[in-house]
Amino acid sequence: MNDTIVIEKSKTISKIDSVLVVDDNKTIQETLAFILERLGHKVMLAKNGEEAIKQYQKYNPDLVFMDIRMPKMSGVEAIKEIKKINNKANIIICTAFSGDNDVRELVKTDSIKVIDKPFEIAEIKKCI
Repeated sequence: MNDTIVIEKSKTISKIDSVLVVDDNKTIQETLAFILERLGHKVMLAKNGEEAIKQYQKYNPDLVFMDIRMPKMSGVEAIKEIKKINNKANIIICTAFSGDNDVRELVKTDSIKVIDKPFEIAEIKKCI
């Protein structure tokens, strides 16, 4: 049996070049980075909301994958700060807590989507 995972670059032209992955779980960070890099994107990492804001200000990525529950500063707080920097920032909330009231409120914004953990590669590709 072959356990190799094949991730092919999308055949469609994507306007997404750079992606910021924000998660306090190193395994999730590395998994998302692996997938996104194989899809042809430049990836930056942050482990909490404070780092996310600094990375966003410095690099202005095209897309942000944001966890919600993190130490120091939550994803909800970081998203609000990032939206102050760029109200059209594209953000995908990647969380096991998509039913939280704060998450439901944020998803009402056009440029914010949510995917549930655990996620699948096809779901990541679809969001991008």
